[in-house]
Amino acid sequence: KKDWAELDTGVFDLEKGGLKTVVMTVTIPIEEPVKDYKFTVRVSSQGDDTDFDDNDEYDTIQFTAEITQWYELDILSSSNTEKVEPSETATFTFTVVNLGNANDNPQLKMPASGKTSNTGGEDYDYDWDWILSSDSLNLGPADDVGTSDEETITLSAQVPNDAVSGTYSVMVEIYSKVKGREELQATQQFTVTVAKTYGVELTSSNNIFTKEGEADDVIFFDVDISNDGSVNETFRLSIENKPKGWKQIPTESYTINVGPYDTGTIRVTVKNGSPPGAEDI
Repeated sequence: KKDWAELDTGVFDLEKGGLKTVVMTVTIPIEEPVKDYKFTVRVSSQGDDTDFDDNDEYDTIQFTAEITQWYELDILSSSNTEKVEPSETATFTFTVVNLGNANDNPQLKMPASGKTSNTGGEDYDYDWDWILSSDSLNLGPADDVGTSDEETITLSAQVPNDAVSGTYSVMVEIYSKVKGREELQATQQFTVTVAKTYGVELTSSNNIFTKEGEADDVIFFDVDISNDGSVNETFRLSIENKPKGWKQIPTESYTINVGPYDTGTIRVTVKNGSPPGAEDI
């Protein structure tokens, strides 16, 4: 291991009774195992000739470099945000790297059982089923040519069909695990933005599509408006192609606000002003 140590001076003259300070710098490669490394420094007298040989006076001193074990993990991710629509799959890829000088058994966790935190301002919570391709790793020391000191992990989730438009986040925590003890080393937050989607569906409440009435009777139908989108919506409901003599009361149109994936009901009221017979509205 001579190439690990370097002296700031080699040959020097020293007068009788003099003192010379020499600095030795030791650099131990990171891939070397954790243990004590001993270095012996020898000083030899040149004597009366110009050579240094075994017959010359000399003295030695030994130094010990104690290499301690440390654990350090990091997360490398090219992207930690993704925009998707409801029912799509959100996927992230990241790499866990061992920066320590010993084997490590990293443990990956998601607080609160992987439940997403909605930061979009809506009062909706979903237990998204986040899945890690692996939650327990085995990594060798940093820069050890004999083992791998990193592993790539995939984090994915199926976005619920009824996910409300907004921003959702999940935290991944990485722990070192040595001799049964876990220590938090790194965290990374991944964020999914659920895009705004729009959709509407009309149905008749209780499936009633036909009613009978006499002239001047007031007839009403209850209409369900289903918001199939991921955002709050305001809908306007009006009657088209009213038969001659019929009128809509008390107004020609209705406005209703319906939350995401929710249903609202409007009562549509009309007054019969036609002769006997069936009329479509």
